[in-house]
Amino acid sequence: MALTIIPSVVAVPLHLVHILEVILGTVFFSLLFCVSVKFLQGYKNKPICNTRCLTDNDCYDISINVVSIIQACIAVFVGWVVMMNCRHDMIYDSHWLTNAYARFGVPYFYYDLVVMAMALYLRTEPLKDRRISSNWHNLIPALKLFWVKRKLMFLHHFALPLMFYPSLLYFRNGLGDFVVGAFYVFELPVPYIQTRHILAKLDCKASPVYISNGLVMLGAMLIGRILMFPYLYYCYAQYRGIPFSQVLGKIPIKCTISCIILGSLQVYWFCIMLRGTVSYFRKVIRQWLGADKGQNAVDNSFGS
Repeated sequence: MALTIIPSVVAVPLHLVHILEVILGTVFFSLLFCVSVKFLQGYKNKPICNTRCLTDNDCYDISINVVSIIQACIAVFVGWVVMMNCRHDMIYDSHWLTNAYARFGVPYFYYDLVVMAMALYLRTEPLKDRRISSNWHNLIPALKLFWVKRKLMFLHHFALPLMFYPSLLYFRNGLGDFVVGAFYVFELPVPYIQTRHILAKLDCKASPVYISNGLVMLGAMLIGRILMFPYLYYCYAQYRGIPFSQVLGKIPIKCTISCIILGSLQVYWFCIMLRGTVSYFRKVIRQWLGADKGQNAVDNSFGS
């Protein structure tokens, strides 16, 4: 009689899966940065974009931007998937990606803090070897310098995960995945913001790509970070079957206060972006008008 051997399925402890997700995020973002730096260093001595040659510091700065772009794209995609799958019941519907991406994405903040600190240190300190790989022993001085120069960014990257991670995974009791997905979509303008930094680094501010990217950035900021708040309130009104005007009285006051604070910050940053864009276009228009006047003067001199 033949025996049928059925392989047993080994149950992996859930906490081990969670740890692996964090490790995977750490490896993914770090490796992505290293690959980007290696690729860009191949163009160090080759003129690109207005004969601009890349330095080691340029390679680090642009790689930081590239990783931020990819992280934001993943976050927006995950947020969209979660929202689409939880749209029928925005409070009780859940999706596994909500918490999985939180664990995967948390290491990004600390990776980004470390590489930004190292890039700043290598840019400001008189070092013979300006490669990050040769200066890991200077990590503590780099973090101290970053704290002195950019306290707000340091606090954002260090403290935000400490507040965001526990509240997202433990304090909400598995409710509101739809809302969490919406906040993942907050990353929508980030790819355009980072692309703007890259183009500025390459001295391409006068290019049509820079101009069009700036306009799309404003639109993404408006849709992803400002209009998202009234959209969430509208979805809640539809969910509860109440008029939009009654939503404020039906949700916890702490949620309303949080939305007001966060929304006010988004409006403030949007106004800064809008003011910068208007100033840029004024400068471009003045340059065009100046060029036209100069050309007319030349034509008149030849005509006379």
